[in-house]
Amino acid sequence: PWFFRCIGCRRELAPDRPYYTCPDCGQLLVVERDLARLKARFPSRLKFINRVKPCEPVAHYPLGSGVWFWRDLLLPEFPLAHVLSLHEGNTDLWEPPGWLKRDIGFDRLYIKCEGAAPTGSFKDRGMSVAISDALRLRPLQRLRPRPADLRRLDPPWSDLACPALPGPGRRRDCPRPRGFL
Repeated sequence: PWFFRCIGCRRELAPDRPYYTCPDCGQLLVVERDLARLKARFPSRLKFINRVKPCEPVAHYPLGSGVWFWRDLLLPEFPLAHVLSLHEGNTDLWEPPGWLKRDIGFDRLYIKCEGAAPTGSFKDRGMSVAISDALRLRPLQRLRPRPADLRRLDPPWSDLACPALPGPGRRRDCPRPRGFL
């Protein structure tokens, strides 16, 4: 349903272990989806939108999250049992004053209030996915001769990721951050 693709050599890697860079050329990896499979499941945008009903609140965990609500489209078949969410992504949209919209050339403009995220960081969205994926991979590490250490997460992105990392970690047994300020 999804896989990693190297931005350098274009190698495809299965999401069956933690990868940080391409094992062949060392370049970064991007997550890609099997678009043919998605198109078969949702032949039209309207079918997807009618199925998820984005204007109606989703009460059951974790699909009430603004991130995991879109799981079927973004990470199809990601196991719900491994999803860890603080309902990140459900921050408010604010409409700025008309003069500002005119000054920057927009008829309609909304600003996302990411400061209202669970930890106050816009990185909450990505961190929810990163921790959930570490939880998904944890059982697989025992099957490898030299397993990766999934008891700890080292966010490779930047210091900006650090505020978002401990938020989900308080929810249940999940990898603990190393070097957190």
